[in-house]
Amino acid sequence: MNLLENQKLVGLALGILLVLVMMPCTVLAVPQEINYQGYLTDAEGNPLNDSVAMTFSIWDAPSAGTQLWSENHEPVMLTEGVFNVVLGSSVPITAAMLDGERYLGITVGIDAEMVPRLCMTAAPYAMKAADADALEGLGSAEFARSSHGQSWTEITSIPARFADGDDDTGGITEEVDPTVPASVKERSCILGRIF
Repeated sequence: MNLLENQKLVGLALGILLVLVMMPCTVLAVPQEINYQGYLTDAEGNPLNDSVAMTFSIWDAPSAGTQLWSENHEPVMLTEGVFNVVLGSSVPITAAMLDGERYLGITVGIDAEMVPRLCMTAAPYAMKAADADALEGLGSAEFARSSHGQSWTEITSIPARFADGDDDTGGITEEVDPTVPASVKERSCILGRIF
């Protein structure tokens, strides 16, 4: 092999390695699709063994309302009436579409949409995501904004050495801890005086 071939081979190996290293990052992302499994029978209640075209829609109301999303699946395989589809596999479902109470409408072939529509409920990822706007159950409104002002009279449980608004310990000095770098000591002395 000559030098050029070796360089190409090394470049290809590095490219493959980069893709493999990045894969876990994409695997850990919250899926943007919804798995849906259903059971379909004929008019007499017999489970179907066939393939059919199905359309799934997300609505903002249990009847009438506004259609927020729609996706066709063709063919959908039915085995003893059971089918499985991945909603959002061809038409993306955004978080905004799922904001509020939503209903899933299902249409088989050229028939009318089935009634009633199914009220969509939380999935494991959604239940975890509901906590994303909270910190230990408290909403963002429970915390002070960064631009707020606080007087000493509003603060409770002030340590005695800070009660007068000054850090009586003098911050970190070489005498207190000789292993701390001088740059950190300077910052801590400055920060220590803020109180």
